[in-house]
Amino acid sequence: MANPRFVVDDVSIAELFGTATNRFRVPQYQRRYSWDYQQVDQLWTDILEASESGEEDYFLGALVLSKTDDDAVETIDGQQRLATLTILLSVLRDHLVQHKREDVANKLHDYILRPDLRGTRTPVVTLGPADADDFHNYVQLPLTDPDREAPGIRRPAGRRGRPQKNYVRNAYDLLSRRIEEKINGQSEEEAIENLISIASFVTRKVTLISTLVTSDDQAYIIFETLNDRGLDLSIADLLKNHLFSLAAKRVSGELDSVTVLWQQLATTLEGVSIPRFLRHYWLSHYRVVTQRKLYGTIKAYLVSSKKNPRTFLDELISDAQIYVQLVSPKQGDPQALTLRDLALMGITQHLPLLMAASRVVPKEFSKVVGLVESLTMRYSIVGNLNPNRLERSYSEWAIQLRNNRSLEGLQDKAKMLLAQAPDFVDGFQALTDSPIAHVRYILRKLEEHKTSKELTIAWGRVDVEHILPQTPSKEWIATTGLPPQDIGQLSARLGNLTLLSKPLNKAASNRSFGEKCESHYKKSEIHITRELMTDFNEWNEDTIEQRQQRFAKLANEIWQI
Repeated sequence: MANPRFVVDDVSIAELFGTATNRFRVPQYQRRYSWDYQQVDQLWTDILEASESGEEDYFLGALVLSKTDDDAVETIDGQQRLATLTILLSVLRDHLVQHKREDVANKLHDYILRPDLRGTRTPVVTLGPADADDFHNYVQLPLTDPDREAPGIRRPAGRRGRPQKNYVRNAYDLLSRRIEEKINGQSEEEAIENLISIASFVTRKVTLISTLVTSDDQAYIIFETLNDRGLDLSIADLLKNHLFSLAAKRVSGELDSVTVLWQQLATTLEGVSIPRFLRHYWLSHYRVVTQRKLYGTIKAYLVSSKKNPRTFLDELISDAQIYVQLVSPKQGDPQALTLRDLALMGITQHLPLLMAASRVVPKEFSKVVGLVESLTMRYSIVGNLNPNRLERSYSEWAIQLRNNRSLEGLQDKAKMLLAQAPDFVDGFQALTDSPIAHVRYILRKLEEHKTSKELTIAWGRVDVEHILPQTPSKEWIATTGLPPQDIGQLSARLGNLTLLSKPLNKAASNRSFGEKCESHYKKSEIHITRELMTDFNEWNEDTIEQRQQRFAKLANEIWQI
């Protein structure tokens, strides 16, 4: 009889981790360990409640595993649960050691690092390259091992000064605290009994359904099928899986090369959404596609074109280097301020076009950035038109730019797109209740236009000031002559907003207009704020409208196509 393609069994943790032939490995295409505090805490709470209520077992779901040529078992689905259970066993082991019950701790240790006939211990569960060291040194090694990293010690900040969130260490620390809370105040005997009782329940009563796949091809297929059935995987996970699958079928050593290139891509895009980059890459080179259909589209392309996975990854890495400069521009780059403005406002539709422009017409890149900035203002922020139409246009222009290698006609296309937009001056005069990021950008551009110099005050020290307060005093209500319910709408108008340093803004608070002018506005370094005391004697609905009309005329000069 032929070997079955699937072997299904229900197993306890003791059977799963205690079987001599079982050594679990997370394949390279899988994502990192990523259970957060809530997920780890929920598992601990569920197991503890099941244990204390005397339940016969606690079912933890299904595993999908694949046997490999080197007799390891790859985890297609279930990495997060296997890793968290190992962390829990490690915490229980370490607490039992601290309570002088090495006999029980050693039995748990066999489920974490299993000895062979020579006494050499190897991991029962091995995570992917990004997590393997932390998992081994912080979780799996016993407290007595000189290489064991002491719990609670944090690693230094990550690249670019950003602290790296370490889910493995966080899970261990959380479960250790929960166990300490559980046995806190108990006698030594009670604490030991509690620890052994929990350990016994975890190893004997926590059960899973294990499905063993007997071929690599079936493993890759099941990985994708699970995603179609609701497994929480991103296009990045699926694309990595597919590229690795293609590489595994090619010449020897291809998979290793593709693995290195994928890691290079992930490193290049550190701190940037890989799925968003992949979609913008596709829009910049090929055509518009929704995020939901992106993986299927790329997969079909790779199959039909028979493109080498290494070649495709080389192309992705090259574009990723440009993409990172667009979403996180370096201080001093000529267009850095505008690119940062767009990023802070959450504007992303332009990125496919700028990716193409940076590559194809680098000497005219600033022109394209200026075009994008004006379109963003006229089409999106003021015009409030369909963002999907703008995204489609940017994609079409990017592809045409790559084909024609020229900006010819781009300005005319932008003007045609704006033909459907409402009158810009009228739309600007009506701006109200705009997001703070938009307000900061608009007011800064108005300030720079009036003074002909870049506003250099650090944004961290500048607030958006409501001249007519959002929560006005009785004096303000009397001054405006409006009912309180109408004042909130008036306060949100752009003409009522200005820029003010944080200390001055805090001090200004709910004071009258005259007091703000004398004590705060005249001290400001910002022209559009200082001119309030010279241009206006009072502040009411008419003056707010008058100021916004002034701004609208300036805006028409600033944001031109």
